Amino acid sequence: MQATVIIATYNRARILDHALRALGSQTLDPAAFEVVIADDASTDDTPDVVALHRRKGLPVRLLPLDHHVGAAAARNEAIRASTGELLVFIDSDIIVVPSFLEEHLASHRRWGRGIVTGPAMLIRSLEEIARRRFTVWDWSSAPFAGGNASVRREDALAAGLFDESFVELGWEDVEFGLRLKAMGLRTRFNVKAAAYHFKPDPPDPEKLAAYAASQGRMAVHLIHKHPGAEARLATGLNPVGMAIDWLASIGDWDLRLARWVLARTDDASPSRLRTLALKQLYNRTYFKAAREALSTASSAGSAEALPPS
Repeated sequence: MQATVIIATYNRARILDHALRALGSQTLDPAAFEVVIADDASTDDTPDVVALHRRKGLPVRLLPLDHHVGAAAARNEAIRASTGELLVFIDSDIIVVPSFLEEHLASHRRWGRGIVTGPAMLIRSLEEIARRRFTVWDWSSAPFAGGNASVRREDALAAGLFDESFVELGWEDVEFGLRLKAMGLRTRFNVKAAAYHFKPDPPDPEKLAAYAASQGRMAVHLIHKHPGAEARLATGLNPVGMAIDWLASIGDWDLRLARWVLARTDDASPSRLRTLALKQLYNRTYFKAAREALSTASSAGSAEALPPS
């Protein structure tokens, strides 16, 4: 087996269906790859969706987990069950181009041992795929991006797999990449190993805020494990990022303004102003959660000093 596609999913049957359709249309011979899905205790129709695509000929296996463990632990279960020499990671809302797997395999043959990542271009509808093109904003400098990345199975095992102490959403893939990088692996970006990040539903402000808070807490967890400059630059928890946030947060005027805009606009008629308000809500909630996590850790005497808040 040349490649195993690793997917961790949780209650995303509707979108997972589109992801599996794309994997069923690969130019790579189906005999050369498999798809292993770790179902993180979903309560929706995920098993039925996977069974449907298996009947259509997709070489897919489902690993049903008996309780919710989070993305890191779920991916690890799929890795252990994999048989491919190359592990290709996507999320359940990623729709790949037909040559996706061939491009990842070709990149590893061309560049040798290392990590390969590709673009995950945001789309709101399937119709956008026909006209969506790669831009500089789709380029990622992350050492490992869980939505579109590949690495040899033996290197993933040697690195110790994903750190399961990342129990909330966010940064577990970057942490994994930093350990792979410490082993001497280099990350290369292949623009042809392209995928579309399918987000059909407009962001819900409350869910977005909860996600931002989770990412803020896990960002602090990341820099405790990797206190060097790379993790601080990636998370924004560095002198420049913290200072900008501190200035923006004086009086919480920006957050109050963002919530005021969101209360007076809706997703039925999205606007640039609403998009900016959502972005500001995310940023402020992210840094607020990070500062609280830093303060808690500092009180416990376990945090490395960061710029004062």
